[in-house]
Amino acid sequence: MTDVVAVHKQLQELSMATITYSDWELAYNMQLEEAMNASITDMGLSTPRINSETGPGRDRRQDTGPSEYRDGVQHPASDLTSALQFQSQELLKLEQEIKDQNQAIEDAQRLMMEMRRRNHDVEFAKSVLEMSDEEWERVGDEFEKPFCKIDEDDWDDKQTCNLYTARAREDAGYVAIAWSLTDEDNRVLLEQSKCLGVDVPGYEADYISLLDGLAVAIAGGVKNIHVCCHSLTVYNQITGLWKAKSPKQVSSLSQALEKTKQLQDFSIELISKHLNAHTTSLAHEAIKKHIEVTLMKGAKNPCASSSSSQTEKLEDCPICFEKVPEIDTFEVKGCSHRFCLSCLTQHIQIRVKSSQVPVKCPQDCANSVDIDECRDILSHELLEAYAKRLTEASIPESERVYCPFFNCSSLMSKSDLTTSSEPSTSRQPKAPVFGRTECMECHRLFCAECRVPWHAEMTCEEYQSLPLDERDTEDIKLHKLADSNKWQRCAKCHRMIELDHGCYHMTCRCGHEFCYICGAPWVNKQATCKCKLWDEERIVADPLSGDEMDTDSEVDLEHELEDFLRRNPPRVMPRAYKTRMCRFWLSGFCRAGVLCNFAHGPEDLRFQM
Repeated sequence: MTDVVAVHKQLQELSMATITYSDWELAYNMQLEEAMNASITDMGLSTPRINSETGPGRDRRQDTGPSEYRDGVQHPASDLTSALQFQSQELLKLEQEIKDQNQAIEDAQRLMMEMRRRNHDVEFAKSVLEMSDEEWERVGDEFEKPFCKIDEDDWDDKQTCNLYTARAREDAGYVAIAWSLTDEDNRVLLEQSKCLGVDVPGYEADYISLLDGLAVAIAGGVKNIHVCCHSLTVYNQITGLWKAKSPKQVSSLSQALEKTKQLQDFSIELISKHLNAHTTSLAHEAIKKHIEVTLMKGAKNPCASSSSSQTEKLEDCPICFEKVPEIDTFEVKGCSHRFCLSCLTQHIQIRVKSSQVPVKCPQDCANSVDIDECRDILSHELLEAYAKRLTEASIPESERVYCPFFNCSSLMSKSDLTTSSEPSTSRQPKAPVFGRTECMECHRLFCAECRVPWHAEMTCEEYQSLPLDERDTEDIKLHKLADSNKWQRCAKCHRMIELDHGCYHMTCRCGHEFCYICGAPWVNKQATCKCKLWDEERIVADPLSGDEMDTDSEVDLEHELEDFLRRNPPRVMPRAYKTRMCRFWLSGFCRAGVLCNFAHGPEDLRFQM
């Protein structure tokens, strides 16, 4: 309240200063007009006619108005008036922000009282329900438990509130947010909505809605919150699946994570828009109210005057289905498909990481994203990776030569390599023969025919005829590791591939498809062998066998995992409904522990079997 009073005093003083300055300016103009009239009369000329509507000297204010010298520069009086008006507007905004903060505190207090009242009603209803018939006949009519102010010690910290967040965008470009806080039975406790303005980015509006809802809920004493939103960006960034790149996203994400630290339990869930229709309708109503208030104040309706221009500046992104300003979109040359910068950047990053270059248009057309046109939207690291993948793709598979050293693996073309004075014998005498070759990146020697570090004093045939255990140490280790883990080698590019999990249908980086068990190729998405397509042990991780872990080590590992989770509790975890028993837990031990998606006992089941 003290801040509001101080702002009021500043506004009064500023208003008095503005009036005083205006009076001084008017008096100065009148004196100047009288002096000019007297001078003209002394010279025997006629007195100029004064405009009665504008007052004396009003028509000459632009040329003869007063000015003020500050810092050696002459400033017109109109600049001072504009500065005073601007300061007045800033003070009015500050006053409105203070009022909004006080209103938020009052709403939070009212929310706390409402939740405590409902908690009291639930307890009272349970008491009546558990009362026996004899006791009801005896004291039922006189039984009462009045509600009174409760201390914070009586607050139930175990109940969880649901926070629904949403945003809306109209054709005129207005963006509004809304959030709704409900109890465990989805009864609305408090809801708010407001219009943010024109052309506000979608992710920024989603974060504002989340931060406002969390701030009010935390101020109201809520300790457990489950957020339900339909923003993919907010969900993936909070859960850690995506990284925030822009400074605004980093700042908003850090603020949201700081607020979650004030809670005992926090979880977030991605829901569809039709499940959040009520909160979305609140945001649309906020836009309508804002336009009505703007019209009542005499301002132009943006829907009538500039709706066409605003609509032309907005583009629909076919990936995230959001309306974004045209300046924040990228047009693929050749097909004119437009995408928002965030979606296109993530698309390029995924394609480059999987070596699917050149990056095709996300609309599955024949055009590609030119690296020269997207230099302004991609990071330096991503541009280098994209250029490297393009260089690799420009070299045919049969012409590619990789440095065999594990800490280099530089790509070279056979056309760039020169024959050495120490050639290797080849089983194809008509083909070009490459002997000792120097890597262009690390400058170490290797054999381009055998694709191994240089085997001195030995031809390729002699080297290939040697048993595996008599070759280079690094080759021996690699082949032993591949045999023990049952790795497969791509028949097209000869890359070594390991199956971590999933089916036996493998797709190499070079595009070759084959069976992981026997190595037979797949043709037209069909297997040419009779091997099984998958193994359940590859789909679901196996528990540790008895040879790998005894009973004592199982107990120690469980204690270590529980201690680690107790010291580092996961702050953000999506709610998981456990409807099946964990077969590893039933067999004796599950190394996933409390992070397992299946139930460890009947008490963990959300639905009874």
